[in-house]
Amino acid sequence: MQDNHQSPTKKELPKFGHVKKNPQLLYLKSVRVGPFAALYRPQPNLSGKDQYSAVCIISEEQLAFLDGEMRRVAKDLWKDQAKEIYSKLRPESKAARVRDDKYLGEFPSVKVTRNAKTEAGKPIPAPKLFQKTVKVGPDQSKVPAKPCVEGEPGSIYDGCYVTLILEPKAYDYKGAKGVKFDFHGMSFERDGEPFVGRLAVSADDFEELADDPEEDQDSDELAW
Repeated sequence: MQDNHQSPTKKELPKFGHVKKNPQLLYLKSVRVGPFAALYRPQPNLSGKDQYSAVCIISEEQLAFLDGEMRRVAKDLWKDQAKEIYSKLRPESKAARVRDDKYLGEFPSVKVTRNAKTEAGKPIPAPKLFQKTVKVGPDQSKVPAKPCVEGEPGSIYDGCYVTLILEPKAYDYKGAKGVKFDFHGMSFERDGEPFVGRLAVSADDFEELADDPEEDQDSDELAW
């Protein structure tokens, strides 16, 4: 993974950057999986499309990095108009932003999504979820990470910390503009306090979701 303009020590790897072997992909380390994530099976979004999704709690530095990446893909799509269009986007049209949650308060976040199928019904590969990579033996060789199994120790759950792989994509679909992040995968890092059982759902939660335009973007060209 390439340098992200920080100066990490030998004991601390960069917390964000581009994936070296696939530079259009980004990575964020030590992010916390938020509540109600659809990781192991897709859930219907507001358009009725089955979708994998997660809202992750990130750092201010990671949010600033993602804002720069959103501006980059906005320029790729809208060219000379990008600066004006981006400045006029509603906060809800930017998948990386400070969210104000009635349970968690304000926090920097990124939402990643991926549809289970295209509009034509063609399956889209699910995000890859891996358990923590371990080292064994006197030479500390890495053992390939195992795929996560829901509920199995070492697998990803709401509240744990992960390395997140994502891809920014600007969209202009049926008059709706914004920037989303395709959900490529996660790798377990360490345990965290689970959100399950701590948060209750009310009618207000569904009203808030109805105001999120990024849920309604869908086409064969948008993998998520």
